[in-house]
Amino acid sequence: MAQPETSWLEIYRQGFFIAKRAENLSANTLRQYDQAFGYFAEWLKDGGLPTPTDLRAFFAWLRERPNSRHADQPLSAKTVLNSWITLKSFFHWYADEVGGPNLMDQVPRPKAPEVVIDPLSHAQVQVIVKACEYKREARRENQRPFTMRHPTATRDRALVLFLLDTGVRASELGDLKLEDVDLESGKVVIRKGKGGKGRIVYLGRVGRKALWRYLSKRKAKPTDPLFITSADRPFDRCSLRQLLARLGERAGVPNLHPHRLRHTFATEFLRNGGNLLSLQRLLGHATLEMVRKYAAIAEVDLARSHEDGSPVDRWRL
Repeated sequence: MAQPETSWLEIYRQGFFIAKRAENLSANTLRQYDQAFGYFAEWLKDGGLPTPTDLRAFFAWLRERPNSRHADQPLSAKTVLNSWITLKSFFHWYADEVGGPNLMDQVPRPKAPEVVIDPLSHAQVQVIVKACEYKREARRENQRPFTMRHPTATRDRALVLFLLDTGVRASELGDLKLEDVDLESGKVVIRKGKGGKGRIVYLGRVGRKALWRYLSKRKAKPTDPLFITSADRPFDRCSLRQLLARLGERAGVPNLHPHRLRHTFATEFLRNGGNLLSLQRLLGHATLEMVRKYAAIAEVDLARSHEDGSPVDRWRL
């Protein structure tokens, strides 16, 4: 029986993924690539090498494609942009591999969704940390209201303080091992950040104390995950997001997610005198573009502080 012919896309997709795995890209990046190829294969079907016009038609189709989770909604702008980034990388590799022009050079980049920076306030962080410790207040008939300590309180407090004090991404936290953290100095080694790049971040004294308390209750080896779920698995982006959403609900802080803690770290770092280049290195950004958005928030705070503290204005000279 004749075997079905392998499509053009599948042949070169395989070679592209071999190349990207050799570059040691993160599992999260490879998953995004795989999702984008799934959409492209769905649209291309068994067609051969597309033209730039075909590629523009694909992105027009992609903007209208229903969302798998919410069939009444199209794919998000972020998903469309990720697909453009994937195909841009793929056709750059394809042009190098077989020669010829990069077809994506003629396909304009989709508008990126605006990054909303909404850092947490000091008061919000306080109630979130408190929510790590205790369950919601319980009431029983003919009894006073009472609260019970949460069974994962030590872990949850250490995890929140770790995210808030290092600014690491959700996927980076999930990849961390015990051996990647030096509790004496606070040095944390991120071995595979965005784009497969490593870097060094730091955890302060309070965070190290909370982390030691959590780790002292575990029988773990240096190669074990730094933080584990109740099912003894390392956190991934989904499980971490769910945990923080529950904490936010208990604390009365809506929209609590890993990246919001990262935003809070970055903003507070600049408010407390940190500089842009150091922040760029700590966050693992390739450029200063995103870092400057945090700087804009810090500058507004500085202007307000001067307005409140201006001696000439306050003395009414």
